[in-house]
Amino acid sequence: MTRRQKQATWPGVAASVALLASASGANGQIINTLRGWSEDEVGWSGEVAAAIAIAQGNTEYFELDLSAAVQYAGDRHRVRALADVDRRTASGVDIAEATLIHLRHNYRLTPVVHSLLFIQVQNNPFQRIDSRFLLGLGARFDVVRAETWEASLGASYMRESENLTDDDSGPARRNRGSFFASVLGKLTKQVLVDAYAFYQPVITDWSNARASVGSNLDVALVGQLALVVGFRFAYNSEPAPGVETDDMWLRMGVRFNF
Repeated sequence: MTRRQKQATWPGVAASVALLASASGANGQIINTLRGWSEDEVGWSGEVAAAIAIAQGNTEYFELDLSAAVQYAGDRHRVRALADVDRRTASGVDIAEATLIHLRHNYRLTPVVHSLLFIQVQNNPFQRIDSRFLLGLGARFDVVRAETWEASLGASYMRESENLTDDDSGPARRNRGSFFASVLGKLTKQVLVDAYAFYQPVITDWSNARASVGSNLDVALVGQLALVVGFRFAYNSEPAPGVETDDMWLRMGVRFNF
């Protein structure tokens, strides 16, 4: 459930509950905003998620991750919203904190081509990101629509404004491209696999880029309850001073859709 391997002790008891959304983990890098809802259901749909881990004794820490995804789908329009809050403390000291809000609109121009408009706001003080604002406009192309498999490609222009902590020089503004590929399919009737990749270079300097690849594996359990295993690797060629260029997560839990 946690992003780092930890040994939980609490006089012999460790308490944890995991309800993972596929877009969880607002980390200041790229997040997967392609999932988190029913793709085919007209009307309202979404999911909520919560993850908590507590340990006391030789190791003391607390982790809380709350996330939600909701959408309204009409005949041609689709409006989506994502939110995520993540906080970790160890021995009473904050060691991680991140929040994210993402709003997205799609309009089906043809059976294959969809417009793409999104706004994203996030912060992560532990990656020295006081605030980051993104505004994007582009298109998504559904290149495969089979009975059990689908694949999409996308491209957009993205305007970025970023404020770093302990930096009084004002916001850094950049023009980025954003390119993604997504594959979603059923290995069996109960097992769903979702793989994705993002690449976001600065338009005037493609060596200054962010990239992210990941996958989620959903195994249906009972009703709307599913076991979820997620992996993600993120890279930033020019992070804030003192921040690592890459991050990796492996998470496991359960999810409830509504």
